[in-house]
Amino acid sequence: MSPKLGAGRRTSLRRPQFPAAPAFQYAAILAVTAVGDQRLARASRIVAIDINDGKLDFARRFGATDTINNADGSALEQLAALLPDRGGVDYSFECLGRPETYELAFWVLRKGGMATGIGISPGSFPIVASDLLWGRTFQGCIMGSVRYREDLPYYLDLYRRGELMLDELVSQRIPLEEINEGYAAISDGSVARSVVVFEGI
Repeated sequence: MSPKLGAGRRTSLRRPQFPAAPAFQYAAILAVTAVGDQRLARASRIVAIDINDGKLDFARRFGATDTINNADGSALEQLAALLPDRGGVDYSFECLGRPETYELAFWVLRKGGMATGIGISPGSFPIVASDLLWGRTFQGCIMGSVRYREDLPYYLDLYRRGELMLDELVSQRIPLEEINEGYAAISDGSVARSVVVFEGI
């Protein structure tokens, strides 16, 4: 099982105390599983943010309680309308790896909130120093921060009990020759994950 499936991020780095209201930065493949991660952690409210309605549909299937389409750049305003009395979310997860989504993951936080960067980004984004003084933090996460010997038996148990939605992640199985079409399907939001099947190799 790949640590990128999302459940790996529940252990080493982040031990949130719920109820909390996580917002997910971009509900693409990784973010769909990040939604499932917080569903398993019994988050009281899970907000998925994307610019693609197909990916937001997947996020709802995996446990998102609310979704925001940020195609027009109004995610902060929409989130404020969803959570008018909170001032932001307790935890956010950036899953796309773009400077603008890293920045948004920080700005959706309430005071004292924590953002986790999952997507690998080559760029940078600005943070106003005074906002850090209010307790907002940003951390990174590589390979799910999995402790393999300790965590894999836990994940297998979750899967056997039907709580870890691995089978539901596989939308299609494709040969290597169709990998470009598989990437296109990811981009348009019609699949959660494509598995490449190597036949005859």
